[in-house]
Amino acid sequence: MDSLNYSPSFGTFSALLRSAVRKKIEGHTYIHTYILRDAFMNDQTAEFFQEVCDPKAVATKNLDELSRKLCPSLDHFVCFSSISCGRGNAGQTNYGFANSAMEMVCEQRKRDGLPGLAIQWGIIGEVGIVHRHMGDDAVIAGFAPQCVQSCLDTLDAFCQQDCPVVTSYVSVQQAKTQKGDLPTQLAKILGVEISIFDDPTKTLEDLGIDSFTKMELKHFIDTNTDINLSMEEVRNITMKEIKTLIDKVQSNENEVAPLFASEHVNLPMVLKHTEALIVVQNVVRGDPIFIVNIGDTDVNNFKALALELKKPAFALVWTDDASLTDIGSLASWFLKVSLSNIHWSLPITKSLGSS
Repeated sequence: MDSLNYSPSFGTFSALLRSAVRKKIEGHTYIHTYILRDAFMNDQTAEFFQEVCDPKAVATKNLDELSRKLCPSLDHFVCFSSISCGRGNAGQTNYGFANSAMEMVCEQRKRDGLPGLAIQWGIIGEVGIVHRHMGDDAVIAGFAPQCVQSCLDTLDAFCQQDCPVVTSYVSVQQAKTQKGDLPTQLAKILGVEISIFDDPTKTLEDLGIDSFTKMELKHFIDTNTDINLSMEEVRNITMKEIKTLIDKVQSNENEVAPLFASEHVNLPMVLKHTEALIVVQNVVRGDPIFIVNIGDTDVNNFKALALELKKPAFALVWTDDASLTDIGSLASWFLKVSLSNIHWSLPITKSLGSS
């Protein structure tokens, strides 16, 4: 059967398969539809999940059930999954879930002695949504486009093996991306003119860049410069500082210094503290609670929590004086800071994690 476009109706699928059987064209079934409703978890809804699952999980389940009855002698039952299912991609929890459900159908078919194949594709080049919006030199989450001919050759090879779930992608390293193209690629990701990188003051916040694009920028910098930025750093980095990082890569330097030690890029002020102990909730009664924050989180984020505790609350934060040798010495240093600044009888310490 030729590739089937999305229709959630069980009756429609049944009619199509019956028609294919009558015309003796039921040898192959390919499922490659999709709907995207990207959002971070706090913005996801049941409706978004349903919209994304209908053309993938629900359609695959229906076709599996019907094909077992109407055309049990299929040669191939192929589903197009995504690398975002196998590797994960920010904002695509529902899409990963739908693809995973498809893959489980294929795995069950294999266990039942039936054909079943799910292919986790990376970026498809030359055609499709990524090509339309970003072109053939697109780079997303460390992946580069795979040309159509390569995809067809890969599909042919996958159909001749027995694993129910397989993956095909091209990494940036495999693609051997020309370093001279980096500014152009980055401009496409951000949706800006390349001249913006000469502005020493413009940040992503100034440009109104959304969270997903910031995540793509983080992946781009991580992949091409070997620098692992936090999202706080990404939000506050200027266009000219980004260009400085790219220029260092293009100058063929063997090592790029971490951002924390760079003379060109400064950490946002919210991450720098001169005092190791910060008052979060200033009440007199009760044993103090300490929030250990050695990551890049703004301590102001803890104020809402502290209000509910109804006890004195303090944040222990990173400073230039903090011991960096090991976690034990760091804990001892924090304890010394606490004892020298606060009078309390029982040592009660709370931690909201660390990085």
